[in-house]
Amino acid sequence: MQSFNLMFKKLFKPNIFLFIILALFLGSFDFAPKSAQANSCVINSLLATPSVVASGNIATIGWTQTGCASVTIYLQSSRFLTDPLYTSVYPIDSYTTAPLLYTGTNPTYLLVDETGTTVASITIPVTQGGNSCVLSNFTSTSLTISSGQSALLTWSAQNCSTLSIDNGVGDVTGLTSKSVTPTATTTYTITGSFGAATASVTITVSSASCAINTFTASPNPTTDASRLYWTTTNCTNAYIIDPTNSFIPVPVNNPTDGYLVNVTANSTDYYLFTAPNEPRQKVTIIKTAACEITNQSATVNANLSVTVSFSVANCTNAKITGGYFGFNGTSQLSQISNYTGVLTATTAANEVSSTVTSMTYFIDAWSTAPNGTIAIERVAVASYTPVSNVTVNVNAIVNGVVVSAAAFPDGFVISGVSTIPGSSTGTFSNLSPGTYSIIAKPGQDGSVRVLVNGQVWKATAYSDSKTATAGSIVTLNLQAQTKAVLQVY
Repeated sequence: MQSFNLMFKKLFKPNIFLFIILALFLGSFDFAPKSAQANSCVINSLLATPSVVASGNIATIGWTQTGCASVTIYLQSSRFLTDPLYTSVYPIDSYTTAPLLYTGTNPTYLLVDETGTTVASITIPVTQGGNSCVLSNFTSTSLTISSGQSALLTWSAQNCSTLSIDNGVGDVTGLTSKSVTPTATTTYTITGSFGAATASVTITVSSASCAINTFTASPNPTTDASRLYWTTTNCTNAYIIDPTNSFIPVPVNNPTDGYLVNVTANSTDYYLFTAPNEPRQKVTIIKTAACEITNQSATVNANLSVTVSFSVANCTNAKITGGYFGFNGTSQLSQISNYTGVLTATTAANEVSSTVTSMTYFIDAWSTAPNGTIAIERVAVASYTPVSNVTVNVNAIVNGVVVSAAAFPDGFVISGVSTIPGSSTGTFSNLSPGTYSIIAKPGQDGSVRVLVNGQVWKATAYSDSKTATAGSIVTLNLQAQTKAVLQVY
């Protein structure tokens, strides 16, 4: 024993410094991730979806973090880590695992920040393989419904990573109920995984009774024909019954342009028939004479009014529209079959132009038959020789002397049915018939000022107003008689 102690002292004493250096060197390594320490990287939330995974399926790990430059995912294996699986540099991120296989243990994933410190971890339970997804109690709150109603499908599920229902319902993972509105009797099947668990339920849809909603006719007396229109609900067959008692198969809802039938008598009955035990509906078509327009004409009078004449037969209403520059008028007739109408209207004066040689008018007449409205349109054109335009002379007169417009430093205003420049005298042609007026503008002190030979005088203004008829020439005189001197320039 003494010799052993002596030998140990001889070996240890000269190498003590080597042991110290080796211990310090080995202590600088850490083969496992560092535990979470106080630093700026904080994992706020961490969860796996689904929280329990059937063997052979995948899960998504999602997290939110604050203050982390990066977060790296590792799969923990004993004391040592695997290679990095994924690195995130975003504030919110997720990682989708590879298929998880049942090995007797559940995998643990570590979140490590940029310093190598483990900041969070999550363990995902994995259920054993096979048909681990279990479905039960798959049913409907109503197993029989009427057309247009809804039913609620309900179920229970265990260890199912995904769930789906056929017949257009789709994915229902995470749900325990779903509303459906089948249009016919339908069997719904729910399928879950991992595994192939299924369950089915049938919802019976009862048919509502067949009903005729509308059945009308639109007669066309000019061709001795009419069109039938109808709509039905929940009907599978429809027939038109004509006056010969023939059954003609037709769609349960009529075509867009209706169903054409001949009108062979002044009064004809048609029926719509859907089923032996269902009531028929009748529509009566009354043949009427055609509404016609004759003797239409239009003339332009000397005063620029337009007289439109026409005759109608078998019509109950008529109106006239159109004209050059939008003349319009309306003549409503009484409930009579024959009528001669005359409509006179005055066109606006500013519609007259030397380039206009005609005006077009539209005469609309229609007859309101018992089963529809018939409208006929005719066009009348009135040609005429253009009327000479109005000429207006404008003068500025001071003390009886014609002067330039500059004699009125505040200007004057000319008004009328056509625009005349309000700052100059002269002759203005191509104007419209109507009334024209002129008046001098007052100054700031309320008086009318007149400038004569460099001197400004107060004056009394006389407004002038004249009415111009077609082809006439009128003169407007703005007169002023000077009073006391207002100012000398």
